Amino acid sequence: MAAAKQCDGTSVGVILCDEYQRFAIFDRGTAPAGAAWVAGHIDQHGSSEQAAVQESWEELGVRVRATELVKIGQFWRLNHCRRTPYTRPQDGAIGHRWTLFQANIRSTVLSPSDREARNARWVGTSEIQSLTNRTIAWARGEISNEAFAACPGVEPVWISLAMSAGIVRVDAGDLAVVEQRLNDTLHLG
Repeated sequence: MAAAKQCDGTSVGVILCDEYQRFAIFDRGTAPAGAAWVAGHIDQHGSSEQAAVQESWEELGVRVRATELVKIGQFWRLNHCRRTPYTRPQDGAIGHRWTLFQANIRSTVLSPSDREARNARWVGTSEIQSLTNRTIAWARGEISNEAFAACPGVEPVWISLAMSAGIVRVDAGDLAVVEQRLNDTLHLG
C-alpha cells in the first residue's frame, strides 16, 4: 500500500449560498462524520481561490468563478486529515490553516461526488442551527459516535467556521465542549 501523502497544513472552505439564503451542504462520504460545506487542501491547486473554485466543482458539481468568492478570513483549526498530518511547528498542534470563503451563486443544481459527498442538499439557517445543536449534543456525550455517524450534525471543525461566517450561534461553553471533543478525537486516533 502506498504511503499517505504529507499534508501541507492548508485548507480552503467554501460556503455556497443561493439567492434564497440557503446553504449547500452534504454529509461527508469519508471520515470524519458530519454535515459540511465544500473543503479541500490548497496545495495541489496553487492558490486558495483556485482551490475554492476546483473543490466546489469536485465535491458538489457547482461552478463558482473566482470573482464570486468573498473571503471571510483565515483561521487555524484543529482537525483530522486523511493525509499524514501536518503538525504546527510552534506548538505541535495537528490541523490546518483554513481560508474561508462564501460564494453567492445562482445555480441550485447539485451534482455531488459519489466518493466524498452524500445527501447533498440546500438548507436554511434554522436547519444548520439544528445540525449544530446535534453536534453539541454529541460533544457532550448525549449522542453516541455510531448514532452521530448514522445521522450526523455539523462536522465539528465547521462549528467555529460557521460562527465566523455568522451562520450559527453557539455559546462559549458549548463551543469549548465541541473543541475539547475535537481535540480528544485527534489524540485518540
